[in-house]
Amino acid sequence: MKAAADSAGALTKTHSSRSTVTRMGAGTLVAGPLGLLAGAAARKGKTQTVDTRELYLLIEGDDWADLIKCNPNHGETARAFAQQINVAARNAERVKGDRVLRVQDLTERLAAVEADRSGIESAELARAEL
Repeated sequence: MKAAADSAGALTKTHSSRSTVTRMGAGTLVAGPLGLLAGAAARKGKTQTVDTRELYLLIEGDDWADLIKCNPNHGETARAFAQQINVAARNAERVKGDRVLRVQDLTERLAAVEADRSGIESAELARAEL
């Protein structure tokens, strides 16, 4: 199993400007025909931020894959999650081996406890004497 966070796009600022009738009219009143041209040249500007960012988390197994669209503001969290998946996947075989050894150890301890009936036998003997 493996995971990856992939991003695309960017935040961009666009600036647009346009002439307004109000500015051309004020220029005409103040300076006549030359004021009309000056008013037309005095443009009103507008800055706009365009967000085209995308963030995807891709998780793949041997015979399956899943693509999750994430909030672009959560890039650090998505990358940390992908890293945790990759680390866990690298350690999976070691954990399986450790689990097998632990089960063997506990099975042997259980067998030893079940085989040691001396305490039970002495308690049964004491009860029988009473």
